[in-house]
Amino acid sequence: MTSHTGSNRLFAARERDEKLIIALDFGTTYSGVAYCFANQTNAAPKAILDWPDQGLSAPKIPTIIEYTEKDSRGFRWGASVNRLNGGIIGIKLLLDPTQERPLYLPTKNIDQELQSLPKKPFEVAADFIQAIYEHALQDIAKTIPKAYMDMCDKEFVLSGKLLKYHVVSAHAQLIDNVTQCRLCGLMLPKTPRSSSRRLTRDFIQAAELAGVKPVTIVKEPEAAALYAIKSLDFAIEKNDAFVVCDAGGGTVDLISYEVVAIAPRLKVKELVPGTGGMAGSLGLNQRFATAVEELVGDEEWLKLRTSKAWSFAEKQFDEEVKKKFNGGLKEVYYVNFPLARLKDNENHGLASNTWAISGKVLSRIFEPLIADILKMVEHQVQEGIFLVGGFGSSNYLMQRVKDHFPKIQVLQPSDAWAAIVKGAVLSKLPSQVAVVSTCATRHYGTRCESPFQEPRDAGQRAFLDRECNRRVTIMKWFIETGETILRDQRFEMMLEFHFENIYNSVDFIRSYDLWQCEDKDAPIHPAKAVKLKRNCSVTADLRSVPKDKFTRKSVRIALLPLFLILDPVPHDSSRHSYALNINLVMTFKSAVMTFSMEVDGEEMGSTEVDYA
Repeated sequence: MTSHTGSNRLFAARERDEKLIIALDFGTTYSGVAYCFANQTNAAPKAILDWPDQGLSAPKIPTIIEYTEKDSRGFRWGASVNRLNGGIIGIKLLLDPTQERPLYLPTKNIDQELQSLPKKPFEVAADFIQAIYEHALQDIAKTIPKAYMDMCDKEFVLSGKLLKYHVVSAHAQLIDNVTQCRLCGLMLPKTPRSSSRRLTRDFIQAAELAGVKPVTIVKEPEAAALYAIKSLDFAIEKNDAFVVCDAGGGTVDLISYEVVAIAPRLKVKELVPGTGGMAGSLGLNQRFATAVEELVGDEEWLKLRTSKAWSFAEKQFDEEVKKKFNGGLKEVYYVNFPLARLKDNENHGLASNTWAISGKVLSRIFEPLIADILKMVEHQVQEGIFLVGGFGSSNYLMQRVKDHFPKIQVLQPSDAWAAIVKGAVLSKLPSQVAVVSTCATRHYGTRCESPFQEPRDAGQRAFLDRECNRRVTIMKWFIETGETILRDQRFEMMLEFHFENIYNSVDFIRSYDLWQCEDKDAPIHPAKAVKLKRNCSVTADLRSVPKDKFTRKSVRIALLPLFLILDPVPHDSSRHSYALNINLVMTFKSAVMTFSMEVDGEEMGSTEVDYA
């Protein structure tokens, strides 16, 4: 009977093309997995809550790995790692060692850090991703027959702050020169010097090495929005607007959305460009370290900060105290420094290596970050606020937001910590809910030549072309900051490329740059731009383009002194060139933007864009 039932399930899976969607939230400090069978009626994402050696039910596991011969697979991961004895943290940061770290965290010797790894960074990431993925499959198999699950097609989606912010855990191994690190206000993240394309590529490479493929990426704020919308589908109406505040460990992202459709599926659009800052809960850890330094004094702190006693205390604060704090100033919380031999300071609550922290002291630790979050929320639409993420699940943060915005409804789901990974699953279920448009956070465009025009180009440096016409370099923008971008929308720009000889193969390898600008207004001339830089370059091999696509043109060289002609041809006053119309195209998706060259609709070259 059981066998027959199992056969029916397998047959049903084949008939319906059942699909299992698995989402992985690969975070800097914590990671999680959620899943959903896509063809089920009213399919809903489920988070993995049971993790090895975790000791409690939680949707996240620490992103930490330790290579050891004591384990059969060669490493331990998650809660199985004793952080007091070391382990590799900040795995995601190591995928791109050139990126800048948040100002409130110390600068590490990246070369030494990389040399100490037993494998390449993406291989370390692959080991961790494979571990959580395989455990997730085992957990799912507890309720679903394995044969049925194996029969299902699997589709993977990764979520993470890959393209804008980069954060590292501030545990004991990273707490160096702490006296030089202060978090005392909003610190907006700098755009990394490194290419986010490299980080995304290595991230996907690690996932595929772990057997997680095919894979797509969704940005965390969008995943959070999808979950928020789906959670509120019973209470929202068309034209409702709300802010999603994704407060995580290192960063806080805020984006405002408006409901544009309820049926047959929920649709929302982004109202204004998202904002964010380094006001995540890891800043609380750093401020706690500063408070301990002030409590024990410089001399004691120098010894304490490299000890296991500090590792224990910092972990206790991170996992217990800051999560329990609800704003009560008369409440007392305890942090232990085992075997630290600290001098008692009973006036400030330190006795027998235990610090009794008053609610008043904790409120001072929280205050700068809470204030920054409130300021960021003020710049977004204020009709409703939805708190998600690890820090977003803080009762104290919720109460402060409610107090600051008394006329606005503030919601915090019971599973706020799992909102990102569950929203990532929903991104693969567009029949239920979808973000149909976003807002550009930068200007994106190209540099090109244009005939000199008065008064537009007055004062700009001009040059002469071969026919002695005055020309100037200008910017042509695909899209400007704040403009609406529809999902999968294409932005096109037709340019005419010139070739001296259509039989010269070297001349047919062409590159073109995409530029980004963060000035308030999109500049016409690159010389007037303040925050303009090259984003990426696309290279196209045009040798396969049929020769009949080229237009032969006669170019007459003006009879001028040779030093006035940019590309002089001294032996002839006329010559031929060949023109080819090439379409430059930008395409937007959730977490990926592409820049490509096309000829008559055929893509000749493409690259991913650094997109935040």
